[in-house]
Amino acid sequence: MLSYDLYLKEGAARLAEKFNPATTAHIAVDVHDLYLSPAIPIHRKSNDVKSYFERAAALTGRLAGFADNLRQAGIQNIWIRHDVRLKEHDFETGILTGSSAEKMAKLSEYKVRSMKLSVPFDAEKDALVDKIGFNAFLRTGLAENLHEKKIKTVFISGGRQEICVSATAFGATQAGFNTFIVDDLLFETNPLSILDRDVFYEDRADNNIYVVTTPHVQALLKPAP
Repeated sequence: MLSYDLYLKEGAARLAEKFNPATTAHIAVDVHDLYLSPAIPIHRKSNDVKSYFERAAALTGRLAGFADNLRQAGIQNIWIRHDVRLKEHDFETGILTGSSAEKMAKLSEYKVRSMKLSVPFDAEKDALVDKIGFNAFLRTGLAENLHEKKIKTVFISGGRQEICVSATAFGATQAGFNTFIVDDLLFETNPLSILDRDVFYEDRADNNIYVVTTPHVQALLKPAP
């Protein structure tokens, strides 16, 4: 098993070799209020809820800045939302009260609120894709759309690292894209240990998925003409 630093070194070298802003896109997974807002009381399996939302706020701040830098370089941000089929059992006890009609109205309200992006969205430059599973490439038309635009390289960020980011990264490489996970723009339910992190990247390296950080990407960005 390589060390994390060696995975980064390998990823940076690969990125320098493959990077072309005209054939690159950024896929941000599940950066919406279903997972990142304290106002949506579902999917809270963190060991430390306070830390969970502190990390969520830090992620959205970093990700908003990164996405803006990509826009300036002419690279499209594609925001992926998990279109969860909300049901009564998704909510904490006591959230839903009243008649069946009232409960359904509350479910509909939560659905709208939970799908709201947690970062600024540029309607002219960004794209929005809803997925129904972990992999953003599964039955969404995303791969076909990117191939049509001659995209060859994708950056993947967002959450959750151990589930949807991972599945989307595998989907990207299986679809033939040069795939880079942006490590400092990831979010997980509970922070990974050093060993778990190394195992995570070893598994992905074996499948031609590379790890980089925002400084690696920023060093290659230039304003679009």
